[in-house]
Amino acid sequence: MNSITTEKIVNRARLILAVFVLLLAFSALKSKSAPSVSYSIFCAAFVYFALAVVNNLFIRKKIVSQKLIYISKTIETLLIF
Repeated sequence: MNSITTEKIVNRARLILAVFVLLLAFSALKSKSAPSVSYSIFCAAFVYFALAVVNNLFIRKKIVSQKLIYISKTIETLLIF
């Protein structure tokens, strides 16, 4: 598989994860959890969506570099921790 096909698959998985994180944020907001918790989950969902949009733009231009892959994986890892 080439890098563009692989990034398309990873980007789809990233979008699915972003939707789940967004649903988690709405669930936290609806269950009256602390506002800082729900806002931080909303911020994480926004970052996931922004990352997916940026990667989608580069995939459509057919420019998938090692730097893009490493930066997006680093941001995802930082969001997990």
